[in-house]
Amino acid sequence: MASIVNYYVNAAPERTLQPLKVPTAQKNLPLFEVKEISWQDEHLPQTTLLHYDTLSSRFYLADRQKQVTILKSNFEVERVISLDSPASAMRVSKEEDVQVLTTGTLNPSDLSIGNLLKINADDKIEVQLHSLPRPVDFVECDLNQDGKKDVVVCGFGHNLGKLLWIESYRESHSQEHVLRALPGARTAVVKDFNEDGRPDIMVLMEQAQEGIFLYENQGNGHFLEREKLRFPPVYGTSSMQVVDYNQDGFDDLLITNGDNWDYTNILKAYHGVRVYLNDGKNNFKEALFYPLYGANQAIAADFDGDGDLDIAAISFFPDLLNSPEKGFIYLENEGNMQVKAYTTPEAVSGKWLVMEVADYDQDGDLDILLGSHVSNMLDFTTLTLQGKETFPQILLLTNQRGAQ
Repeated sequence: MASIVNYYVNAAPERTLQPLKVPTAQKNLPLFEVKEISWQDEHLPQTTLLHYDTLSSRFYLADRQKQVTILKSNFEVERVISLDSPASAMRVSKEEDVQVLTTGTLNPSDLSIGNLLKINADDKIEVQLHSLPRPVDFVECDLNQDGKKDVVVCGFGHNLGKLLWIESYRESHSQEHVLRALPGARTAVVKDFNEDGRPDIMVLMEQAQEGIFLYENQGNGHFLEREKLRFPPVYGTSSMQVVDYNQDGFDDLLITNGDNWDYTNILKAYHGVRVYLNDGKNNFKEALFYPLYGANQAIAADFDGDGDLDIAAISFFPDLLNSPEKGFIYLENEGNMQVKAYTTPEAVSGKWLVMEVADYDQDGDLDILLGSHVSNMLDFTTLTLQGKETFPQILLLTNQRGAQ
């Protein structure tokens, strides 16, 4: 251990990397009309999940107060459901049954007290899985192709955690399989990535061993792990979207890194939004980098209707002194892996932890919703110093293209 410490003491630079000259973002956000949405002032907004169900045209917003608020498409509160702990992921079925993943605790913890819940149409709650290690994502699937429902669970944990799949998880004879016995599993996507007829799993791992890992399905419940990208443990990788960004028929990766909930809460030159292009063989190479301090999530979609994919991104740790409005960035695709950045002054009205993209007004284009999480008094003080007196749960960016 002493030799490791000495290595870092002797080899580490005396100063951190200087922050990059961050590209200017125009503050006159085109295409979108911005509006703050609030429905309660009992406590500061602490949103943990924001989901829009296209079948019922309802919004589901979960918060740190262990509640799920169900909103109509006009943002009127329909009802509120109490949970055992804050929710981190959700799935709504055609039968309007709702599956909710609860973390057990938001704060770093190695307690395995997370649950997968099923909320029936009459709001009765059924526990489908329990004793999960601070879970943050799940995917229902049929990995072994036996016609029974399996589930992949990202047990993020803290010092302990695991990526697992549970075979026949709705049956009495379910069986757990551990794919990676390490903390940090954040996002899982199930798809036949190598086109061999079997569903594979692409996973974003955070914490100490950050990277992208592909679990190739070998059949009979066996998987082969392939490391696709590896990041330094200080990168703070925070989100992954599997999307064909350059529209060449192969799945690319849209990645953000900007998690600053660690021991070095400073501006980091390597934080931002990145696109990794697929060479056609599931090997990925960085092709786009937009610097964004504290980048937390990005979603690619054709917002302006010109046939290519633009990017909406949020930051939970922006540069509050120089550019607090960069809690939200809209990157318009200009072709050849170039983007033009926009933001809006209204982005200073919250701390944006989650984002949803949906055509909520059903006018044929995609709108953007940001969910605020004011986690502590420092966040509150920072917002008030920006002149804020009210604190919305949602910042709604309504796309005006369909109205033109």
